[in-house]
Amino acid sequence: MAFGLPLGTFVGDLIGWRYTFAAMAALAILVMVWVVAAVPRFPGEPAQDRVPVRKVLVLPGIAAILVAAFAFEVGHMNLYTYVAPFLGRAGLGGHVGAVLLVFGVAAITGLWAAGVLIDKNLRAVVLGSLAAFAACMLAFGVAGLNPVVVIGAAAFWGFTLGMAPTMFQAASAKAADSATDVAQSMLVTVLNVGMSAGALTGGVALESAGVGSLAWISFAIFAAALLLAILARRNAFPPPSPNPDDERVVNPRAEPVEEHA
Repeated sequence: MAFGLPLGTFVGDLIGWRYTFAAMAALAILVMVWVVAAVPRFPGEPAQDRVPVRKVLVLPGIAAILVAAFAFEVGHMNLYTYVAPFLGRAGLGGHVGAVLLVFGVAAITGLWAAGVLIDKNLRAVVLGSLAAFAACMLAFGVAGLNPVVVIGAAAFWGFTLGMAPTMFQAASAKAADSATDVAQSMLVTVLNVGMSAGALTGGVALESAGVGSLAWISFAIFAAALLLAILARRNAFPPPSPNPDDERVVNPRAEPVEEHA
C-alpha cells in the first residue's frame, strides 16, 4: 500500500507502462500458484446454513453503512484515479511518486490508528474520518495550486484512507451480528463498485469541467456521506455503549438472523 504505487510509477517512467503491467501480471500468476500450492482448503458453508442476502440487507443499519461506504469510495476514486494530472496542476507533475509515497506511509499510520481507536468509539472514528476526507477535498479545491498545501492535504488524505476500510468493516460486523460473513461480502462488493463508479465520475468530470472540478465533486460526495453517518446514529454508526456488557459479540456461525430483521 505504501510502496506499490510509487514503485510502479517509477518503473513505468523508467521502462514504460506496458512492461510494468506485464511484470504485475507475472507476479499475480506467481502469487496464484503459491496460493493453490500452500494455502489450505477451507470447507464451504452448507447450503442450508446460508443466510440470504436480502435478509441481511434489511437488517437495521446495513443499508446506511453500504451507502456510506459506496459514497466514500466514489469520492476517493473520483480524485485519486486522476491524481497525476491533479498534482501536475500544482507543479508537482515530476514528483508524483514521492507524493504517493507520502500518501501510502500516511495510510499505514491511519490503519494503525484505526486499530487503536475503533473499539473505543467507532462512531467518532467514522464521523472524524469522513469529516477529514471532506476537509482534504476542500483544501484541494480552495488551494489546489499551492504545492505545500497539496502535499500536506495528500498526507492527511492518506492517513484518513488508512482508517476507512476498517471502520466500515467494523460497522457492518456490529450491525449484521450473526450474519457478518454475508455483510462483509456485500461491503467488499459495494466498495469495488464504488471504485469503478468513482473512476467513471472523475473521467467524465475531467473531460467536461477540467481537473480543478475533481476536488469539489469529491468534497460534495464526502459531505453527503458525513451527513448520512450523522443521521444513521441508532443502528449503523451508534455511539459506544455506556455498559461494555451491552456490546454484541460477533459470531458469524450463530443462529439465525430473522429476529433482527
